[in-house]
Amino acid sequence: MPVSAQLLSDITGPLRAASAAETANEATIIWQRLACKFVPLIGPSSVQMIVGRSLDACQDHYPWLGRGSDPALCAPPYDGLRAAFKSADRDAVLAATTAMLATYANQLDTLIGARLAEQFLRATFPAPADATDTRSKSE
Repeated sequence: MPVSAQLLSDITGPLRAASAAETANEATIIWQRLACKFVPLIGPSSVQMIVGRSLDACQDHYPWLGRGSDPALCAPPYDGLRAAFKSADRDAVLAATTAMLATYANQLDTLIGARLAEQFLRATFPAPADATDTRSKSE
């Protein structure tokens, strides 16, 4: 089952809000957070493999990302990926990150199941609180 558009939007929210100068760092932080969550669960090799597949799946549209066989791109702390992001404009980084995330989530679905994948992704990237829920009941 493909990852929901809402979940992808929640994950990329800080990236969309970032300034052009901060785009590469914000995109890299997404991958670092994913690694922190999933390395203990599925192991570093599996995380590296999924990120590598995500890179390779995006090659046709985003060749500037590089190949998934490059450990600097697909293994934490993702310094090579950060460098690739810095070479592209903000919109390209957002589009590439979103495409990579969709592939990553689909690979997780295959590995651990759709329900667990969604739960772990949601735990890593909670939905922003609804602004109306934060108001005082006395208002």
